[in-house]
Parts: sequence; structure tokens; C-alpha cells
Amino acid sequence: MRNSLSNKNIIISTDLDGTLLDNFNYSFVPIYPFYDAISENSILIFNTSKTFKEICEVDKSLVANSPSIVENGSAIFIPAKLKLEISSTFKLLDKYKVIILGIELDEIEKLLMDPSVLHYLKNCNFLNNMTIDEICKVTGLLPNIASKSRKRDFSKSFLWNGSISDFKKFELALKNLNLRILKGGRFYHIIGSSNKGKALRLILEIYKKNFPYESFITIALGNSENDNSMLKEADFAGVVRSSDDFILNLKRKKNVYYSNDIAPLGWKNVLLKIDPIKKLNLG
Repeated sequence: MRNSLSNKNIIISTDLDGTLLDNFNYSFVPIYPFYDAISENSILIFNTSKTFKEICEVDKSLVANSPSIVENGSAIFIPAKLKLEISSTFKLLDKYKVIILGIELDEIEKLLMDPSVLHYLKNCNFLNNMTIDEICKVTGLLPNIASKSRKRDFSKSFLWNGSISDFKKFELALKNLNLRILKGGRFYHIIGSSNKGKALRLILEIYKKNFPYESFITIALGNSENDNSMLKEADFAGVVRSSDDFILNLKRKKNVYYSNDIAPLGWKNVLLKIDPIKKLNLG
């Protein structure tokens, strides 16, 4: 238990694709100085559908020094060097304490062999079965990044080629197996009951336990349906405008802010509208 956190009492949970990263070239170069200032003045956490290996490609230094939430809340990676006391069950993986909130891929694949869902799999173009060229074409990722996106640990991603009716039946069959389908920016994801909001809540609990004299403020930033849970969970929600002009409509109205721009400028734009960030005078 520690008393001080060097004034870093703002926890920012951010989605990546289409929120921080440009939805087409996956860059955030135009806002590098602002991003660095934010990471130096807050606890910045990637909360994404991406895998752990993928987020290391975005900012290896941040991932090595701050918690990360991967595969839609399925797991939390906490650098062991942070020396945070964790009451949840975790396993040590390299230099990280990993809290698994979802279902590991091996178990998901076993459940997908159940007769109730087998019939629907023919309509799924699974990410791990796609060639690197196919992934690059669908996502715009570079080949080396595309190969990392294919190797998932806690979810199974796919494109749907069937009817809406069959999709709903598939969804129901999965629900009976304690699995669910989450819609991402480009792919659907088969995961357990985890979500980004539950993972963010657990990280906040960990920080409160370790720093009982700090008053934490949480900010969540996202742009699509799979961000809903963390946007509801945070004290402040920032919605970044999507490149296709889709606007995520949240039921909550208080402390919700919308960007004028798409990512990455929209990330900066929406953060500068939020009072705790305004007070940092980052410009």
C-alpha cells in the first residue's frame, strides 16, 4: 500500500483503431507531442480488441510501463515492475502479471465443436484461417502487423458470410455455451463474458487499493459498439467520430463529449474538451 502516485490520478482508457489510430493507416503521428504529454501526465491504458503483441507495436514503452487491456477485456497485462498488489488470480508471463477475465482460445475452440454451433461455422471466415494478403486487404495492416493480429489468445475473430437470420441463431447457440459475439470495427469477435468496462473497473479497484489516499478520475475514449461498456463505466466519456460518420449514441448524457474530427486528431480534440484534461494546460 502506497500513499502517492506522483500526481497521476487521471486514468485514461483508450480504444485504438479509429480512436487513437487513424482507421486507414493506423498512425497517430500528427498528435505525437500531445500523446506524449498525456502519457506523462496520466495513467494511459490501451483498452482494445487487439492482441498483446499488436499493442506492443503501437507503443512498446507505454505497454512496458502501464497496464493494458487486450482482446475486448479478456485479459489485463500489468507490468510486474509497477509492484501493484493484486488480489485477483493472475499468472506471470515474462515481465507481466496477467489477469485473465475471459476464456482462453483453446477452450473457445473446444466449445465451437459443439453440435449446436458447428452448422454455422461454414458462414464464418475466421481471421486465423485467412492469408496475410487477405488480412492486409480487409484491414489495411502491414504484413508484419497482420501476422500478429492473426494469433489471438482469448478470442476468435471472423467475418460473417451468412444471412442475418442465421447470424442471430448462431449468436443464441453461442450464448448457451457461455460465449458471445462482439462487433468490432471490422471483425466480429467470439469471446467469453468479459468486456472493456469490467476490465477498466478492475484496474481502478487495483489502483484504489494500492493508493488509498488518491482520488482517481477515469476517462474512456472510443468510437464503436465494443467500446460502450467502458464509456459507461468511466467518469468522463469521449466519443471519437468514425471515418464513416457513424456516431456512437450513448444512453448516458452527463460528462459525454464528442470530437469534431476523426482519429487521430479526434482523440486530441475530444480530450481537450474534458475538464480534468483542460486543467493540465497541455494545449
